[in-house]
Amino acid sequence: MFLSENKNKIVLLDIECHLNSISLAYWICVDGPLVKNGGITLCTDDYTLVEVELLIKALINKFNMKCTIHYKKVKLIGYIIEFMFLKVI
Repeated sequence: MFLSENKNKIVLLDIECHLNSISLAYWICVDGPLVKNGGITLCTDDYTLVEVELLIKALINKFNMKCTIHYKKVKLIGYIIEFMFLKVI
C-alpha cells in the first residue's frame, strides 16, 4: 500500500480514506488472483496480522465485502485476504 522510511510496505491507519473503487480495481489487477469458489485472493504477504485486519475492516466498511483471513504456511508467504464477488446494482 505505502512504503515506510525504510522502504517496508505498511498499511496506514486511515487506509479506508485512501481506498476507492479505482484503487481496489488496480489492487485486484496487480495482485488479486481468482479462487475456485468464485472469490478473489488479495495477497498481503508483507503485512502483519494487525495490518491485514485493518485492511479487512476498510474493505467491509467501504465496499460491504465478505472477507476472510487465511494464513499460508507454504513458502512462508504470510496472510492473504479472500473475498467473494458481490452483486453490484
